[in-house]
Amino acid sequence: MKYAAECRTKSFSALLLTVSRRNNKKGRTDTARYWSFKFRLTATS
Repeated sequence: MKYAAECRTKSFSALLLTVSRRNNKKGRTDTARYWSFKFRLTATS
């Protein structure tokens, strides 16, 4: 169960980073970075 959640989190973070890179806007990049960080914390706890 934990592995599946971790996998989903990683792919979601990668997706956010891809989107932010495509838009190339600082605000969106910061948002993506915030969410990936938040999800990383959720995955580890």
